[in-house]
Amino acid sequence: GDRARILVKSPYERAKALVTIEREFILDAKVLDIEGTSSYVEIPIRSEYMPNVFISILLVHGRSEAPASPARQSSVEDVGMPSFKIGYINLPVDPAEKRLAVGIKFPKPEYRPREKVELNLKVETANGSPAGRASLAVAVVDVGVLNLIGYETPDPFSAFYGERPLSVRTSETRIHVVGQREYGEKGEEPGGGGLMREMAAVLGLGEVELRGDFKSTAYWNPALLTDEKGEAIITFILPDNLTTFRVMAVAQTKDSRFGRAESSFRV
Repeated sequence: GDRARILVKSPYERAKALVTIEREFILDAKVLDIEGTSSYVEIPIRSEYMPNVFISILLVHGRSEAPASPARQSSVEDVGMPSFKIGYINLPVDPAEKRLAVGIKFPKPEYRPREKVELNLKVETANGSPAGRASLAVAVVDVGVLNLIGYETPDPFSAFYGERPLSVRTSETRIHVVGQREYGEKGEEPGGGGLMREMAAVLGLGEVELRGDFKSTAYWNPALLTDEKGEAIITFILPDNLTTFRVMAVAQTKDSRFGRAESSFRV
């Protein structure tokens, strides 16, 4: 819903600008006329731009002066030849509206072995309204085991809405334009160069494999569904462990919202 203003510092008084919005592919594109050395381009921000997009502006400037006469070619640089300039900017788009708030409640902070535990779970949207039907993965695990392997409650929101790399390559053939030259000079570079801009990022996601006595896990449900109000209730019987259990809940909805929460109680 916002509009981003992008400052274009142009070396040309007048140029054509190809403005593209890119990430995995080209999301949008338009051609504008840019006048002056400091112009602004406005970009309307859409939901599909989360969590970030790359704004590319390619300025194209045609021939500004006629070539020099053949008699002067060897001594005069062709300053009027076609040229271009390109610039990129990474534009973060706040994905907070896709974050779920997960609440975990239980009647008391301490229990006895083999006692029955009742957990109340509630999933809400970022603005505090019920999330509707959501899918929860819930685990109640011995904290001692979790500490041994350094396990943390998974965060799918960061995995799905972390910064993404640019996967579009841009090239421009005008860099291959050969200027006027005297071919009698040896050692001169006769051809043009090439232009290719690439940006890449790697999102590392570690994998944790939990091995050990199953009594270390008091409860596990990978597919718990809430009601229309985003609420669910689970009950389970505690093992004989005298320890602290961590309750971990990870939530998601069909419209790609994610959240997590954790709490603990003592036995």
